[in-house]
Amino acid sequence: MCRSATTELTAATPTLSLSTFFRNAKQTTGQTWTTAGDFFCGEHAPATRVRSFLSPVPEDVLQSLLSVLPPAIQQEIGINNGQWVDTLCELLDEVRAQLSQDVEIFEDRRRQAYQARLGYLVRNWSGRCR
Repeated sequence: MCRSATTELTAATPTLSLSTFFRNAKQTTGQTWTTAGDFFCGEHAPATRVRSFLSPVPEDVLQSLLSVLPPAIQQEIGINNGQWVDTLCELLDEVRAQLSQDVEIFEDRRRQAYQARLGYLVRNWSGRCR
């Protein structure tokens, strides 16, 4: 898969902003997340707090992005007007929805497997306890 220069360069945007979010959470509240589920799942998932953290964009994040992204890329993804924050948060929302759906499917299949096993045990062991 061939990735464009824009895609490669803009990878810095979520990397810088999310690493700052993670560092801030650890320093201010002691929170860390070790799995995608920890970060994305639940009604008050940490992923839902990224937008408020980036509104307004912390000065150190903005300065880092301005220093690593060429002006044309800054313009294209909206570094100066904050458009990139909306795009990033939309992507985080999509990941959150997809992960929640995947977890729901997994849990449903787990329940189905449990019920199938339970039915098997009842059929095969019910006559042996008499």
